[in-house]
Amino acid sequence: MRAQTLSLCVPSSACDKKCPYCVSKMTWAPPSDESSWHKNLRKVAHFARMAQVTDVIITGKGEPSLYLCGSAVNNIMDTFREWPMVLQTNGKRLNGNSFMVSDLAREGLNVLAVSIDEMEQMRSYAPLWEAVRMASPLTARITVMLTKEACGHTFEEWVTAAVENNIRGLSFREITVPTDCEGHSRALATAKWIREVEDDESVKRWIKLFDEKFRMGDTLRRLPYGAVIKDFKGVSVTKFDYCIQDSSGDHDIRSLVYNQDGHLYTSWSSPASLIF
Repeated sequence: MRAQTLSLCVPSSACDKKCPYCVSKMTWAPPSDESSWHKNLRKVAHFARMAQVTDVIITGKGEPSLYLCGSAVNNIMDTFREWPMVLQTNGKRLNGNSFMVSDLAREGLNVLAVSIDEMEQMRSYAPLWEAVRMASPLTARITVMLTKEACGHTFEEWVTAAVENNIRGLSFREITVPTDCEGHSRALATAKWIREVEDDESVKRWIKLFDEKFRMGDTLRRLPYGAVIKDFKGVSVTKFDYCIQDSSGDHDIRSLVYNQDGHLYTSWSSPASLIF
């Protein structure tokens, strides 16, 4: 079995932002077991080496930046120091807290991956982008969730904003409903919101125009799970047509998932994907 990334889910579901498209509201969430999580972490690192994992993503069913001073994040930083490390965040807590950004860089974090869904967030996070610049060699990567608001700005405007704020990577992600969407009321309401975005003509036009312009970019590399990364004005750009990996074969796993219950899986959605 091979995998490109290892997603480490910090044991908590708390979040400081209420995204209407949140995948965590729609997918299976095991109960947190912090004791088991810490106990198995080094075994997960050993398995990651055998699976030839190339980078580690600190993420969660909630917002991981809320727990930067907790034992889970400290344990990750210590155990996986030799891997390139990425923190996946909404950026809300880190914006304006430059000391937290510099602490992360000092502990070995390589990439701050911030998800945003409108241009105003890009502008209001100027203190965060400046903090990342000052904490070199830490770099920032942005994932733009393709909401109606985000699609109100052209591809060129997004690339220009990235260049102006020293953003090194720019990903565009179509908001989709996972195959294994849960059936509870909160999940169904989220799925309804997403389908309205998917059906919106302005969003469809934006994606079509993006695909046409993306073909003209200079290809940098192709990722094992199919995504292509291209160069636009010195920014690495790609697009994903899903929010999570629903399934995979043994040799094309995008990400191993160490979930908050202290077990390792190959899927965010299925408890049957358990490895140990």
